[in-house]
Amino acid sequence: MLLKRSQPTKLTIPSIDVDTKLMNVGLQADGSIGVPPLDPDAPAGWFDRGPTPGEKGPAVILGHVTALDQEGPAVFFKLGALRKKDQIFVTRADGIEAVFTVTRIVQAPKQDFSSIDTYGNTEDAQLRLITCGGTFNKSTGRHDDNIVVYATLTSTR
Repeated sequence: MLLKRSQPTKLTIPSIDVDTKLMNVGLQADGSIGVPPLDPDAPAGWFDRGPTPGEKGPAVILGHVTALDQEGPAVFFKLGALRKKDQIFVTRADGIEAVFTVTRIVQAPKQDFSSIDTYGNTEDAQLRLITCGGTFNKSTGRHDDNIVVYATLTSTR
């Protein structure tokens, strides 16, 4: 099952109490993928240079785990608590809600982040949710790990 291109507008993950509008993020000046503002009220961000949720390939949505200076939880604070078979719902501008089912969750050191595994082409419609994880390193001002949730389109409504 594949859908035509349509702007994603909302992300809902009932099992971890996520209900967020989506903003677009692109590339930063250094060529890395953009992220939403580091603010506790910031929505998650869809990488608008890739597939939309439901199109062939991995649609990517990013969010912060904590806000600036670790002052409270951000939109993906509980992302690491997702489990296989949990459902993720993405509302699209065309009125279709794409339903994804989690297939795996990976937490790994940032230096081991696999761009090919995360962003590489797929034959079906997939979703990647990405945030930081692990220990917060005060000297670098960053978390040591990334958490990547992999999910596959399983239905629409």
